[in-house]
Amino acid sequence: MLFSEFLGIDTISNDAVIHPHKLFVFFDTTFADVGFIFRSSRGSMKLIKKTLEPLSRFLVYVNALSHSLSITVTQISFLLAFPYLVAKAFRRELHRNVPLLIPFGLWIGWIVLGSFFISDYVRPLKQMLSWWHVLFFLFSYFAVRLGEDALRLCAFAIVGSLAQSLYGIFQFVLSGADRALGVSSNALTYSNGLALTAVGIVSWLLFNQNMSSKQRFTLTVAGTTIVIGVFCSLSRMVIYGMLLVIGALVILRYRLKGLLVLSTLVVFLFALTFHNPRFERLYNRGYTVIISDSTRLVLWKSAVAMIKDHPVFGIGVHVFPKLIDQYAKGSPLDAKGHAHNAYLQAAINYGLPGLFLLLAVYVALALRLFQNFRRTGSIWAFAGLTILAMYMLEGLTEDNFGDAEVAMYFWFLQGLILGHIVENDEKSVSRTANSLP
Repeated sequence: MLFSEFLGIDTISNDAVIHPHKLFVFFDTTFADVGFIFRSSRGSMKLIKKTLEPLSRFLVYVNALSHSLSITVTQISFLLAFPYLVAKAFRRELHRNVPLLIPFGLWIGWIVLGSFFISDYVRPLKQMLSWWHVLFFLFSYFAVRLGEDALRLCAFAIVGSLAQSLYGIFQFVLSGADRALGVSSNALTYSNGLALTAVGIVSWLLFNQNMSSKQRFTLTVAGTTIVIGVFCSLSRMVIYGMLLVIGALVILRYRLKGLLVLSTLVVFLFALTFHNPRFERLYNRGYTVIISDSTRLVLWKSAVAMIKDHPVFGIGVHVFPKLIDQYAKGSPLDAKGHAHNAYLQAAINYGLPGLFLLLAVYVALALRLFQNFRRTGSIWAFAGLTILAMYMLEGLTEDNFGDAEVAMYFWFLQGLILGHIVENDEKSVSRTANSLP
């Protein structure tokens, strides 16, 4: 009937007769209906926009809080809010000056290219998408550029880390656990994430002179608790790396006096823990179920051999456990999941060019932060450099570049920091332009 009405055909009689006036009536009615639908859809779109705006803001803060508490909530909140943030950022043309796009693009391009040459080891699509965690950089960057308060997002991230560390302290001190792991999948992931927050807080406390006494007290309590939480993990290299970064910050701030205070603190901690059986793991004695130093040496030697055999595109992500026995040649291993060195693991996953391109991303990030710090003295840029230094140190004995929980948090923090820096730079340029005669 619809087609016959469209043509204006009288189908009641056996002879089909076309009536032009019915054709005009049909079109008039149809266009009126379309117009009504269009007006209704515009109203619906306005309603959807009004709903999406507060929802996306809520999800951004949930994301900031959940990084230390739940990887599931972190990923779900990201998936729900990210498309809206990207669409809004593109409408405002904020994508035109996103930092690090070129090094990111080169690294991702190499991964996509290499995925077609290692199909014998890993599925191409899985390899192509193995860089996904860096999208959290864009997530927090766009959120800040679109008006979210970077300081408030940092506060939510600190609250999440504080809750995680308190639970870890409870596990170790009151529940009698061998080591704290909080709600993380393992103690190393737990400590790697908390250490990033800890060094960021310490850098803020030591070099930010514009805080109120209440803010300083709150950050001191939170930072101290998080540092204790890291100690309860008994993750030796994370603890040593965190102490190294914090020590460098103290010496940079207080010079000789800082060195004396730091030396006294280290001696005190050593005396407190060396003869305590709960802390034997820190000194590589008295424990059995661990990833031993001998295991790491075997893993590193095997990783180097894998890289020599596959130097260009590597063997792909998550393939290391399948081949490690072949390269370890019967050596006993306590762990086989990865090479326990982020740099070697990146070369295994993506080849040597992939490793160098990934390092180029970190170098570009460091240069961007350092240039801003040298030009403006921004505490944000300084904190970003401190967090980057901690992240790179962690990679010496862990695959934190490929640990989704740690990598998502790292890139979230860096995106938040660079978003704040770029926003301030643009406001400064705008003020300067407006002040010109």
